[in-house]
Amino acid sequence: MNALFRRLAPRPKSSLPPAFFRSPYPGAPPMTRAIIQRLTTPRRSFTASPYNSAREAQCSRFIIGFIGLNAAVWAAWQYAKTRDSDGKPRRGLLNFMGANFLLSWPAVFHGNIWVMLTSAVSHYDAMHFLANMLAFFTLTSGLASHPLFTVTRLVQLTIGAAVSGSTAFLLNHSTGPSRNRRGLGASAIVSGITTTLAFVAPRATVNLFGIIPMPMWFFGLATILYDTYFMGSTSSMIGHDAHLGGAAFGYLFYVLKLRRGRF
Repeated sequence: MNALFRRLAPRPKSSLPPAFFRSPYPGAPPMTRAIIQRLTTPRRSFTASPYNSAREAQCSRFIIGFIGLNAAVWAAWQYAKTRDSDGKPRRGLLNFMGANFLLSWPAVFHGNIWVMLTSAVSHYDAMHFLANMLAFFTLTSGLASHPLFTVTRLVQLTIGAAVSGSTAFLLNHSTGPSRNRRGLGASAIVSGITTTLAFVAPRATVNLFGIIPMPMWFFGLATILYDTYFMGSTSSMIGHDAHLGGAAFGYLFYVLKLRRGRF
């Protein structure tokens, strides 16, 4: 899951500053290009019941709603990049999007603390948006198939991973030139969900690049090792720190919320 997730935003002609989780251009890191085609649940059958049907329906509505929210923010970015009828850049809208949907120390310092959440549903380019939403849909669908995973827990995991990832990013860029670095994307959320699912269903199968099958536990471990190895890179455009922050929350969520009712 190539940093399936958050990535560094491009520096558009309108001087929008770089963002954090990966380059918006082709050639995404290997882990982000991991296209998850099939996710099978552990070898255990669950009894169908009206409760399970209602629970899964609630989870599905949240999943679709979350993707819809991300799509709306992405569309707003695309509109902001166009020019008005006079051929002038829409600087007002660009400034609004940058102030409210990009994570950075300056934004938080000036009181826009909500960017710790809103940046997690913000994508500047299509490839970043599609990769994250494909991963989110596939992984959350896997979690929703388990009877003990309610929509409330899914919401808690999503919000917690977003805040944890944003916190890790801010802490890692609290001093020096990187203090002005900005970022966006659902990367940390996907990382958190990946880690939780790796513990909940370690033997589930994920197909890397659509052709390389591997157990979920190995996939989760590989993404953590990948982000850990490259976190200190000065040339990487990926927010490895945010990924690890999201993954850390995913692990804590499993231990504190799910372990007693392990499937």
